[in-house]
Amino acid sequence: SVATVSGSTGTIKAVGSTIITVNQAASGNYAAATATATLLINKAVPSITSSNVLTKIYGDPLFTLTATSSSTGSFSYQVLDPNIAVRTGSNVVSITGVGTTTIIITQAADLNHLTSSKTITLFVNKAKSVIQNNLIITKIFNDTFPVSDISATSSSTGLFSYTVSDSLIA
Repeated sequence: SVATVSGSTGTIKAVGSTIITVNQAASGNYAAATATATLLINKAVPSITSSNVLTKIYGDPLFTLTATSSSTGSFSYQVLDPNIAVRTGSNVVSITGVGTTTIIITQAADLNHLTSSKTITLFVNKAKSVIQNNLIITKIFNDTFPVSDISATSSSTGLFSYTVSDSLIA
């Protein structure tokens, strides 16, 4: 059944068409009458609910995209810039770089809903560099030393530069 009528209220049950029959009882100088109307029910456009903006930091772990709607159609996800992020599972994303990209969420049609899509924005910010080094370096007056004695290492590939806080000492 595509629709039902109870009293003065019609309820849509499914996509399709049906005939609605209107009956009028005889009254006074008028005979009973009947008329029909065709009720056409089209597929609805589902409204996809999901975050509009995602903000991540380079180095964050994989994350899962989620979306919901009134449709039962399956969701698919497309990341537009693989230099920023890539899909590693049906709805799992891996960050590959810093910047901004668009993710398109598409929901397939079902019996009562059309295909629909939603665009969201993913911002990936730079990670904070963490420098590890020897915290105390002991030298004797008039010694020279290579700055490599500091043994600085970092999670970043950026170049190191060195300055001293008191140029009268070193």
